[in-house]
Amino acid sequence: MFASNEIYVPVNPDALSLIGFTLLVEKLTKFHQLSASFRTAAMGVPAQVQGLIFNSIKAGVDIEVPKMRLQLRLNQFKTAKRAAPAAKIFTMQIRDAMVVRRAVALGLPVALVGADAEAGPNAGDNVVNDYKKLAGEIVQHVSA
Repeated sequence: MFASNEIYVPVNPDALSLIGFTLLVEKLTKFHQLSASFRTAAMGVPAQVQGLIFNSIKAGVDIEVPKMRLQLRLNQFKTAKRAAPAAKIFTMQIRDAMVVRRAVALGLPVALVGADAEAGPNAGDNVVNDYKKLAGEIVQHVSA
């Protein structure tokens, strides 16, 4: 954690992600307390959650309720200064796709495993493009 000051949390649209996000922030807070005496000014600000990224979104599934619950929890953490003031739920969502599971099983980036998907009839509409759009959104968020 000393090497990073930004944390982006992937979340699924379910109750377990809400619990996991809460536990992550609690552990991060405890880590900051335990490591405070080792930190120097040159290390910059301690790591903070900068945003949540919905992934494994199945087609036709309404995620508004889980999204609302996570936004509420994120707002609580921001108010308590346990998440970055500009932390947000990113607009770009990563859809559920077989290529992601295949990439995980092979231990390769999705962009490499899904390279053949980019040449298909729906070249601009695939999970690889989801990740590219998400990367652009994160860059804009960091630059703001």
